Amino acid sequence: MKFLIRNKMTTIIFAILLSTICILLYFVFNLYSKLDALYKQIDLASDVEQRSVLLVQSLVVKYSQILNRLKRVDRRGSFESDDEVGFVFKTIKETIETLVEELRILENKLQEADGNDGTGND
Repeated sequence: MKFLIRNKMTTIIFAILLSTICILLYFVFNLYSKLDALYKQIDLASDVEQRSVLLVQSLVVKYSQILNRLKRVDRRGSFESDDEVGFVFKTIKETIETLVEELRILENKLQEADGNDGTGND
């Protein structure tokens, strides 16, 4: 009789330990898969950030080129001095200058964010 009680107790302890090990293995596997998905999202976000920096830089260059072309076209100020054409010309010129300025600010912010990787180590 003692042998059967001891054997049942051993079986119960073994079942509890085996169940605990299975549950812990599930948790480890689940956390590992979530961590892997997180790393993939971080890589994707890094790629998107790099592409957005390149886009902003190319937009700054393009708008600067457009602004320089506008200034070359109106080097004598004839468009700017005309009432109707001058208003449109000035509006276009001011809009492009504002865009260039805002894109440069955004470019600086992106470069600062890229330089500060969030680790706290400057």
